[in-house]
Amino acid sequence: FEFDQSLVDLMETTKQSYVEDMDQLKVSNAIQSLWTLVSRTNKYIDETTPWVLAKDENLQKELESVMYHLIESLRHIGIMLEPILLQASSELFHQLNIPEELQTWDSLFFGQLEEVKVTNNPTPIFPRLDKEVEEEYISNLINQKEVKKEEEVISNEITIEDFLKLELVVGEVVSCEKHPNADKLLVSQVNTGDRVRQIVSGISEYYKPEDMQGKKVVIVKNLKPVELRGVLSEGMLLAGKNKKLLEVLEVQNLNPGDKIS
Repeated sequence: FEFDQSLVDLMETTKQSYVEDMDQLKVSNAIQSLWTLVSRTNKYIDETTPWVLAKDENLQKELESVMYHLIESLRHIGIMLEPILLQASSELFHQLNIPEELQTWDSLFFGQLEEVKVTNNPTPIFPRLDKEVEEEYISNLINQKEVKKEEEVISNEITIEDFLKLELVVGEVVSCEKHPNADKLLVSQVNTGDRVRQIVSGISEYYKPEDMQGKKVVIVKNLKPVELRGVLSEGMLLAGKNKKLLEVLEVQNLNPGDKIS
């Protein structure tokens, strides 16, 4: 057929433009080139009318040539399509019975197939979508996401019982110094009414040790003691923070040990 060579030439030019675009990360251009080959292959079917050739025994050689060109074009498309649609190419190769060695980039030359025997039971690789089914599927996905977001918000909520587990009290900073092993930490001695507790806080970027001296602050008194960079911390000092600053929560007239509720 006169159309054969034009299809073969387009396979080669598509390969070249595809490589150049991919090397420059112009993926959309590469896809556009590949889709030009897809469209030309589809047109080749209309031009050669293989369904008509199949009805005439005298045209079997012409039919075989057309089918060979089509399969080779599909093989080329499958190889170039693989980085874009990962599963489609493997299904295409499976249904065309393309050997593994002819599914690689090194085999991307026309005429590599010696024998072709496609599957007897082909199935659509891209089945036609049912509009109503797809709309229902998308709607379900959206609803699932909304439910998940609602569950996430609810999971962050606490009850009054949870809040009452916290023992928030007023503490007065008796002394404060830099942490010996961490530049961002300050170590404060805080009078909580019952005794003086040592509290390590990550506030040195905003407060100097002398700034903390004498402050009446709010602390979590019943926090489990923990060592921070080798220094024991027996509570948590409460503070507010945004992108620019941090402020320790202070009280004015309450006394050490007074409860916050």
